[in-house]
Formats: sequence, structure tokens, C-alpha cells
Amino acid sequence: AKFPKTPSLTVFLKGLAAHEAERAKQVQAQLQHTTLRHVTQCTEIYYDPDPQNTIIEEDQEMVSSYFDVPEEEDKNVSPWLLRIVLSKEMLTDRKIGMNHIKNTIHDQFGGDLNVMASEDNDDNLVLRIRISLGQDEMAKPEAPVDEEAHDMDVGMDDGDEESDELFLRKVEATLLSELSLGGITAIRKVFMREPNRTVIDPVTGAYKTEKEWVLDTDGVNLLAVMSHQDVDHTR
Repeated sequence: AKFPKTPSLTVFLKGLAAHEAERAKQVQAQLQHTTLRHVTQCTEIYYDPDPQNTIIEEDQEMVSSYFDVPEEEDKNVSPWLLRIVLSKEMLTDRKIGMNHIKNTIHDQFGGDLNVMASEDNDDNLVLRIRISLGQDEMAKPEAPVDEEAHDMDVGMDDGDEESDELFLRKVEATLLSELSLGGITAIRKVFMREPNRTVIDPVTGAYKTEKEWVLDTDGVNLLAVMSHQDVDHTR
């Protein structure tokens, strides 16, 4: 068919990748496209105003460790927190580390987001994301309090906090749908199998059967897949 309903590739490997399961699994992870959504268990948004003393009990040790060596810019953040809980099983399967995710977010958003991440060996893998605030949004010099003006300011502050929350929800949607953590676009899933292959014994010249690892893809990006160093493009 010109446009198959389930486009796929059968990918033959070469060298160690064809015979060693661990190496074949590395190729599988490198081909399979992964976004943040694929490895996310759940997301939550909290009003957590003190960045150094979280209201979330499970994160208290993580936050305390992070601020053992505090950096001034880390304090200039919104009170609203986007908390993303990741699947340890999925990250291990796709061979993705927490630092890689954190660095990828920084590459895409620059200094606009403050990101705190668990260590890879922690029981719970969590991203804590806040909007970074500019210097003009920091604490302002105190001035004599005008009661009427104060009431108006409180309303404006509430609006600012609400806008931070709404912006954080947009950030959440963008991160989940667009943040690419690796793999090849359009390769949605990669499956491993180990069929038999008939080859010629270089010593005896006789036919013999041996096993080899082969990958099957859900989705097609032929040029990118064939360009991988461990893929046998001649087959």
C-alpha cells in the first residue's frame, strides 16, 4: 500500500549489537522517540511559597540537600511549583538520566525556569519546576503604608500569583508534549526479537544457524534509522 496503516521498519543490526542483548537494547533506546510525557507518572501544581522549606513532605529531604550549597538566583522564583513525578522503570528502560532531563529543560527554556531534580538512585524521581523571577520582581523597598492603596496592591499581587499559576500550566503542557528526551522523531516504539539466521561458517564453508537481535519499529524515519552506526543498512 502507498500509505500503510501501521508503517514499520525491520531493523537489522551489525557487530556487537546483533549478538549482545544489552547493546541491542541501547540501540533500541536510541531509536525510540521519547518525550517527557512518555516517562511521566503524574503532574501536580502546588502553592509552595518558600523554595527552601517545601510543604510537600516527600520532597523535604531533597530540597534540604539542594540548598546545602545555596545559590542566590535559586531564591528568585515564583511561589507556584510544578511537581512532575517520573517513572523509574520507564527511565531505566529508555536509559535516560535525571541530569539529562534537567539539562534538556534548561536548553529549551534557558533561565526562565528553575529546575530541581532527584538523583537517579532516589526511590522517587521528581522534578520541581518554578518560574524564575527577574530582579524587578524581587522584594521591593518598603514604603509608608497607605491602607487604600494597600488593599489595591493585595488584589494586584493575587492577580500576579494567579498569572504565574496559569503560565505554569502552559509550561506543563509544553513540557509534556514537546520536550524531546531522545530518539528519532516518528519512531513511536521499538521492539526487540531474536530470530534464527542462516549463515556460512567461515571455517568449514557449511551452512549453520545462529541467533541475532533484530528490531521492529512502530513508525518510519528511514534515513535517520539507517544512519545509526549499529544498523546494518545493507540489509
